[in-house]
Amino acid sequence: MNKLKLIAVFVFTLSLLSINNLQAQEVFTYYSYPNLPIPPEGNPGVWDTLNFPDDVIIDDANFYVGITTVYTWAGVLIIDLTSPWGTEITLHNRNPNRLLPIWFDTEDTVDGPGNLDDFIGYNARGEWIMHALVYAGTFPFVWDSWAIEVYGDAVGIKDENLPLVTGLDSNYPNPFNSSTIVHFSLADESEIEIGIYDIAGRMVEKLAAGKLVSGRHQIKWDGKNTAGEDAASGIYFCRMRVSSENADETFVKEITLLR
Repeated sequence: MNKLKLIAVFVFTLSLLSINNLQAQEVFTYYSYPNLPIPPEGNPGVWDTLNFPDDVIIDDANFYVGITTVYTWAGVLIIDLTSPWGTEITLHNRNPNRLLPIWFDTEDTVDGPGNLDDFIGYNARGEWIMHALVYAGTFPFVWDSWAIEVYGDAVGIKDENLPLVTGLDSNYPNPFNSSTIVHFSLADESEIEIGIYDIAGRMVEKLAAGKLVSGRHQIKWDGKNTAGEDAASGIYFCRMRVSSENADETFVKEITLLR
């Protein structure tokens, strides 16, 4: 057998091993049906949250987006996805070559920035947030459904609220005009300080300070400043400082307030 045939057999064998490995793992699939019209150009778009209830270490993740329109091409759409631990990727970025509805998987690279491999090795449990935005035109899109399909191994965690990592997740909704919920996770009991800052680095409001136990937490910002007045429309930053026995860390997420 010549060298070329040996390489072909080797690659084919690896492919079979990969397929068999995925088939041996559990598959977890969850759907959401937002049935939301996507506003025309100039609007911040629409968001939907899908709660993944199982503790599963991700080996492969696929996403389905069901969007209906009278047009064939989806080139004017932007579709972003945020994981429960705050990793953000762009699935569809004005790509005129994708037909509706759309499957995104590791064999069909997403448009980016980011890619589906960014999720591998993390626990899928928690709130996944998808954002759909019309980039140009006034096409009558309706976002009717989406789904998460995860291949991986279920893990047993004694405390079901114990996250794998400390981090500041994306707030929801974002943008917002009255209030938004900031989600964060602590792997250990920690001293925390969470505040809202403007683009000049000035504190607008302190949301939390003190010691918290490990777990998943959330806190609301009502869009007001320290004086109790409505903050102006604009871009703000949520900053979380965490101090524990294991590490001192700072996390920052961008928040958009629209009045």
